[in-house]
Amino acid sequence: MAAKRYGDAVSAFESAAKLNPDQASLYSQLGTAYLRSGNEEKALVVYKKALEIDSTPLMFNDVGYQLADADKQLPLALQYAEKAVHDEEEASTKVKLSELKDLHYSGSLVAYWDTLGWVYFRMGMYDKAESYLKSAWEAGQFGDAGDHLGQVYEKENKQAMALHVYNLTLEMFPGMEDTSARMRNLAHVALPRSRMSAREELNQMRTIKLPAITKKDANGYFDVCIVDGKIESTRFLSGSEVLNEAGSDLEKSSFEESFPPNSAAHLFRRGILTCSETGCCFVFYPL
Repeated sequence: MAAKRYGDAVSAFESAAKLNPDQASLYSQLGTAYLRSGNEEKALVVYKKALEIDSTPLMFNDVGYQLADADKQLPLALQYAEKAVHDEEEASTKVKLSELKDLHYSGSLVAYWDTLGWVYFRMGMYDKAESYLKSAWEAGQFGDAGDHLGQVYEKENKQAMALHVYNLTLEMFPGMEDTSARMRNLAHVALPRSRMSAREELNQMRTIKLPAITKKDANGYFDVCIVDGKIESTRFLSGSEVLNEAGSDLEKSSFEESFPPNSAAHLFRRGILTCSETGCCFVFYPL
C-alpha cells in the first residue's frame, strides 16, 4: 500500500482475510486496496463486511476517511463520518471525570472531527469543513488536521491563513511532503515580520495564563473536562497540596477553543499547573 502497488496489496490482503475471516481491519484495508486500484464496487462490498464485523465509531471513521480521501462515494462517506462523530460524542458524555482512566475518547474524537471536516471539504462545503477542521487542529495539533485546514483556507481564498497553518503544521511534523509543497506554492504570500515563532505559538495554543494562586513555587497535575470549548470541570491528580483547590481557578479562566457547532462532546485533557508569586500557567499535554 505504501509503495502504491495496489494490485499486489489486494492479493496480499485477500490472502490475509481468508486466514483471518473475523478480523475487520483486514477487510477495511482490503477495501482500501480495491478502492485505490480502481475497483470501487468490490471496495464497497468489503467495507460493508468490515462494518458488519466491527460497528464501532473507529471503523465507521476509518471507512469514511478512506472514501473521502479517494474522493469516492461522498454521501456514504458523510453518513459514516457523521455516525462516528455522533457515537463518539455521545459516549464521551457518559464518562465521569472522577473515574477517568485514560484520554482515548479525546484523541479519537479529534480524529473523527478531522474526518468529518475532510468529507465536507471534498463535498465543497467549506464553512462546515472549516468548523470541524479548526476544532480538530486546535485541540489535537495533528498533522492531517493542520494540512486539511490549510487546504480549506486556500479554497476560501484565505492564503495568509493557509500559509500560517501550514507553517505550524510543519513545525510539528516536518516530514509532511505534501504540506511542504503546498507551502512552497504560497511563497508569494507575505506573513507579518513581527510574528512569534511557530514553536512558541504552538506552545501558546496549549497554555492558559492565570493570576497568582500562591506566593510559593508550586505545581500540580490536573485532568479537565472541556464542554462547548470551555473548561467545565477539573480533577486534581497530584502535586503541591496548596494547588489542590486550584481547579476552580481553571474553571473560571478565560480559556476557550473552537468546538464544532452544536457539538455534545466532552473533551478530556491533562495538563500541569505551574505557579509562582508572579502568576500561574496551565499547559495542556499534547493528545
